[in-house]
Amino acid sequence: MLTGTVEVCTDQYHKELLWCDGFEIYYPQGVTDEDYCVLKFTAVCGNYYHKLKNHSFSIEEVAHA
Repeated sequence: MLTGTVEVCTDQYHKELLWCDGFEIYYPQGVTDEDYCVLKFTAVCGNYYHKLKNHSFSIEEVAHA
C-alpha cells in the first residue's frame, strides 16, 4: 500500500499524453471533454506484509537503495 498526495492535472499536454483510443466511450467530447482529467499521484510512504509482519518504508528509503 502506498500513501501520498494526488494532484488533478487538467492541462492539455498531460491529457493528450495519456489519451487512448476507446476513451470516447466515457468522454464523448474527446480529449477536450471537461470531465476528462489526469491524476498525478506522488507517493510519500508505504507498507507491505511479508511473513505475517507489517513493514513500513518511506519512498526516500527506496529511492536511495
